[in-house]
Amino acid sequence: MWREECGEPLRRVHLRTIRRAYGEFSRHKDIWSLVEQVKSLAGAVAATTPREVEAPLRREDLHLICYDYVWP
Repeated sequence: MWREECGEPLRRVHLRTIRRAYGEFSRHKDIWSLVEQVKSLAGAVAATTPREVEAPLRREDLHLICYDYVWP
């Protein structure tokens, strides 16, 4: 799953929470419990900020790596 606002995948802990909530919903069919868990998760995901790049990438930072394939 992707976080639409920043283009990053959800963290593993959030995915486990979603899976656990859905598993409980599948067993007990309690929609309100699922809704509450998703709401609390939305707040937790919004609280995490995306990683920021400290410095922009420069030409000097790049290194050329060549792979040579030999075909018989």
